[in-house]
Amino acid sequence: MKFFLVGLITLIAVSYFILVQRRIIKYKKISRYIGGKYVKDNIFKTGKIIGIKNGKKYIIEPVEVGDRAAESHFRTFFSIECKNEGMLLLIKANFFKKFPDWKNIHKLKEKKESNDFIGNLLNKNYKYNSYGRIDKYIFNDVQRKLIESIFCGQKFGSEKIYTNLKKSLTFHSLIQIERNKIYLDIGELLLDKRKIRENIDLLEQISKRIEDQPII
Repeated sequence: MKFFLVGLITLIAVSYFILVQRRIIKYKKISRYIGGKYVKDNIFKTGKIIGIKNGKKYIIEPVEVGDRAAESHFRTFFSIECKNEGMLLLIKANFFKKFPDWKNIHKLKEKKESNDFIGNLLNKNYKYNSYGRIDKYIFNDVQRKLIESIFCGQKFGSEKIYTNLKKSLTFHSLIQIERNKIYLDIGELLLDKRKIRENIDLLEQISKRIEDQPII
């Protein structure tokens, strides 16, 4: 029985190692395709891609979240630099389904360190979070026009944005506009090189428009 358990654990470890190596090879190819640099992690992690898009540093990183195997799943986190002097926003994927769906966008309070148990737990499991930061706020007409203008006339229309962001399972995707960065959280392990490039292009355009005309 002891040898069986050891053999089983070894088999699982080897299988997982092979799976991770395949992901690493894929991410190296993606980094070359989008003109970024692949940065390795340990042998059991996929690593990440770092690059520059029109002078803005971006990062693409797949992250496994969840403390237990039954709850564990991958998300793909994108981030790009942005000097945002306006509102902090949380935009859910359904905002683009029937663009603009104002039920799926929220103003956020300034980010601060969490002292509560749930906030700390979320901070450990996610790159960022909006726990306790959603402000009950109604956007006025001027603000709505500014928000719409961020996405109107984009290289990708709202339908295309929604296609890239939507997830058929329970792990929803979203865009979070913070003070110095914009984050995109895709609710899956994204390995499609074209979608990855499109998402970086989208974030770079959003960042530029917010810097040019902040939402205040």
